[in-house]
Amino acid sequence: MASRSKNGLARVELIVNKPIRLSTYKTIIICALVVCCMGIVWYSKFFAIEVVFTHLFYIPIVLAGIWWRRKGILVALLLALGLIASDILSSGFASTVLLRDVIRGSIFIAVAAVVGQLSDEIHRHHEEAIDYADLMSTVATSRTRELMETRDYLHNILYSMPVGIFAVDNDMHITSFNRAAEEITGYAEQDVIGTKCSDVLKCDLCSDYLSIPTEQTGESFSDIETAIRTRSGEEVPVSMNGYFLKDAEGGITGSVVWFEDITAQRAAEAEKRELQKRLFRSEKLAAIGELAAGVAHEVNNPLTGIINYAELIKDETDPDSENYRFLDGIIRQGERIAGITSSLLTFARQDEQACSPVQIKDILDGALSLMAHQLKKDGITLIRDYEKELPRIKVRSNQIEQVFINMISNAQHALNARYAGCNDGKILKVSAEKIIKDGENHLQIMFHDSGTGIAPEDIDRIFDPFFTTRRGNGTGLGLSISYGIIADHHGSISVESRSDEYTTFVIDLPINNGRHLDSKEI
Repeated sequence: MASRSKNGLARVELIVNKPIRLSTYKTIIICALVVCCMGIVWYSKFFAIEVVFTHLFYIPIVLAGIWWRRKGILVALLLALGLIASDILSSGFASTVLLRDVIRGSIFIAVAAVVGQLSDEIHRHHEEAIDYADLMSTVATSRTRELMETRDYLHNILYSMPVGIFAVDNDMHITSFNRAAEEITGYAEQDVIGTKCSDVLKCDLCSDYLSIPTEQTGESFSDIETAIRTRSGEEVPVSMNGYFLKDAEGGITGSVVWFEDITAQRAAEAEKRELQKRLFRSEKLAAIGELAAGVAHEVNNPLTGIINYAELIKDETDPDSENYRFLDGIIRQGERIAGITSSLLTFARQDEQACSPVQIKDILDGALSLMAHQLKKDGITLIRDYEKELPRIKVRSNQIEQVFINMISNAQHALNARYAGCNDGKILKVSAEKIIKDGENHLQIMFHDSGTGIAPEDIDRIFDPFFTTRRGNGTGLGLSISYGIIADHHGSISVESRSDEYTTFVIDLPINNGRHLDSKEI
């Protein structure tokens, strides 16, 4: 480590001292040449030898002009004075050689001046070139820094967008992938750059829309709803928009796509449709209820008279006569009509029974005990599955029991319709548990039977008044009344069924339904 540091310091010293040493070498060379030239001249003058070595004077003169620029004149002046001095000392002032050497000295000085001027100009242009290069380097560095900052800024904007954004080239290789795209797909940017679009998204978008635009796709596409498969294998519904990227000549270089997860949006739309369906059903129930109430009142009065008159005539008729049986039939059918009108009135206006705190399993057990004999007679296996420690809830007990009896009765009918007599498949399962729904505590009661099920074309109509799947049996009001009772308790009732397999009715009752329990009632 120490030797490496010493080597580094030595290199620094060499770089710093290099110009100084080079200048010294130049001075030594010029001085040596000057001394050599002067020696040759003085040798030729004092020994009267005619030589042409004076032309060698141009070497140090030119070198001095190049290296020292205008200061090179001093070397030329020194050589000229040396040459003239040698003539004076050897031949005196009257010598013709003196005039010749004066001319030579003048030429030396002129050559030095010209070379120095040229060297000065060359150095000046060189320095200007260096300054310009430094300026260009500074500008280039500044522009590069600005471009880098702009690129980082745009990348941050792209990366921070709340929608997924990615770009592909013409070969469908991903070139950009922002953070939202990472969150939706589960892939990290470094894992997908350079990867085929279809290998990441696994949908028809890459082949159908990101290829070269056609008359069908145009220059862009928008609101394309599809499903992509995430890294974990989950399918996520997304809405995609895209645009084709072009170069300066208009050639397509790739595509950019932005997309967003529409799972929540679809759930909201489904909830909206369900609410609209419930609202429409409630309005329809209300309208039919008003009509039913009017009809029930109009029918009930004359019906009471018919039954009463039939009872009077029956009392005066021989029990063994055929008329007695006819009167008995009139009374039974009249009572049946009375039951229907009673259902109509119940459907039209719910009884104003006071709410009381109850255990929901007590109401379930009560309803099941009422139906237990008939279920056992039909060979139906009953399974109870109640969660322990269910909370108490304030409800109208009689109404909720009526709903449960309707559910059990429907299950009984479906099981008997599918299986004649006793069969191991005749199973009715009743369960109750506490759940969290929409952030609130609910009691969920389920009635699951393995009966005939409900046909797909009928499942949306089963809560409509007077609609029944029991051909020739049933009024079609049981589920409508149950729907109204559960809605009045701020709950919901839904059904799931598969024809010839099963039916499951699910009732959700909010524990906090606006009818708070007192501390003594809990």
